Amino acid sequence: KINIEQRFMFPTFYAKQKKLNQQMIRWAQAQEKVSEKMLEQQIGMLYTEYQYVQHRLSITKENSAIYNNFVTKAKLRLDKGASNRSEVATATLGYRKIVNEQQLLEAQLKQIKFAIQNVIQSSDAFDIILEESNFKIPIVVNEGTHVSLTKQEEALKVAQLQIAVEQTKRLPEIMVAYNNQSFREINEARFQSVMLGVSIPIFQGSLNAGVKA
Repeated sequence: KINIEQRFMFPTFYAKQKKLNQQMIRWAQAQEKVSEKMLEQQIGMLYTEYQYVQHRLSITKENSAIYNNFVTKAKLRLDKGASNRSEVATATLGYRKIVNEQQLLEAQLKQIKFAIQNVIQSSDAFDIILEESNFKIPIVVNEGTHVSLTKQEEALKVAQLQIAVEQTKRLPEIMVAYNNQSFREINEARFQSVMLGVSIPIFQGSLNAGVKA
């Protein structure tokens, strides 16, 4: 006996499944745009922080030069007897404080630069140009829907199509079968038959639970 059987879902199922697959692609593309925006935001924040620390470092270097000059003059006044050691000590402490701050800012710049290099996945060395004090990050204004909301809308459509696909499982299945069988006691010939059928789900509790889920 040879029996070949093939079952098909109702054609509506395949149409709904195709729409679902296409919507999944659109959702993935929306997710990609969100990731791009998040990456741009991360780079922008690091870039802004780098510029801010760089400007602070410039001011610190100017203050360092002023305090260094102050220390020199305080020592000269001490040598001439015009002041005491407390003035020199105060000037020296202020100068060392600014120098330590300068070293800290330089370390922060290196750390931020390493962070930018890690985000952009670059192994090559690069320099960041210092802009004016009123620097601005170029922002492309999008008059349409925000990418995050677009992603959520696409995800909602995916969920709606998933419900539609689950609902199509309530529809009947189509079955096509071919049978080939021999009866040696009756006849040497083989008997063939073709069968067409429709499978109708009677107990739909599990199907309804899938739709609700």
